[in-house]
This record gives sequence, structure tokens and C-alpha cells, in this order.
Amino acid sequence: CRAVYAKNRRAFFKLVINAMIDSKIFNEINPDQFIGWPILKQIGGYTVGDILNKIDPEQKELRISKDDTHPNAEGHKIMSQEIYNAYEKIYT
Repeated sequence: CRAVYAKNRRAFFKLVINAMIDSKIFNEINPDQFIGWPILKQIGGYTVGDILNKIDPEQKELRISKDDTHPNAEGHKIMSQEIYNAYEKIYT
């Protein structure tokens, strides 16, 4: 079951990446004003979730649970601080 999930996940990301790159607006987005653009590690971007993974690679401290990897309250604080820091860098 895990192997099927991994294979399907790779196929899904390949579709998403190709659709993103082939999009007419891909090159219209200003990476200096879009945090983490192009938002997928596979093509050179990142998400604020990736930032949490650097701080908490086991996903035990900043996530709701092992089964629900959405950020918990502390994770949200860190994410919002990262967004604020990027905003300040871009607009001040």
C-alpha cells in the first residue's frame, strides 16, 4: 500500500509540476514578491511548511499530530513570522 501511495504521489507531483511550468502565467509571477516561488522543492521553490520541516524534521513539535501534519498553534506562529519577515523585506 505504501509503495502504491509513493508511486501515485510521484505521478501527481509530476502532473502538478508540468501544469505549473506550462501555465501561461508561470513566468509572469515575480519571485521577489511571491514567498517561495515556484512553491515546489522539485523545481527550486519552497513553502512555509518546508520551513517548519527544517525546524522540526520529525514533525512532532510544530504539527497537530503524526496523522494530521497541519501546523499547530506554535507552527502557525512560526509560519506567520516567516511571512511577516518576507513582507518586511519586500515592502519596506
